[in-house]
Amino acid sequence: MSRLEKLKEKRREGQKPQQERKSVKTTPSEPRSHMDYTIEETENWHKKQRVDGSENVDKLAESTYYKDISAIKVDLQAYKEGKAADPTELSTILAANTERKTKRKRHAKDADADSYINEKNKQFNMKLNRQK
Repeated sequence: MSRLEKLKEKRREGQKPQQERKSVKTTPSEPRSHMDYTIEETENWHKKQRVDGSENVDKLAESTYYKDISAIKVDLQAYKEGKAADPTELSTILAANTERKTKRKRHAKDADADSYINEKNKQFNMKLNRQK
């Protein structure tokens, strides 16, 4: 067979419908190409993909937060009473807090006070603490 005859045969074979050229078994489970889908089918498929439950978690958390906040009942009367507390009462609370903090610090400093026998031993212990 000459080269010209081979080319003519390929041309004739190329003009035949695709099903005649290749006998490929297609099963229903085999996916179709994207060109076989209509625009409506494609849009419906994309909608289903969006509503599969994996929406933005941050958006869901935010909406839940605002929903919970809107359900909270605020007692404005109690809030105003607490806000208008007696200034002397506030100062006593602050004084008690500062006293508690300084007492803790003082206690921590005094913990090492009894760990020495005499003044020379105290200086030696302080020197050891500085070297640590």
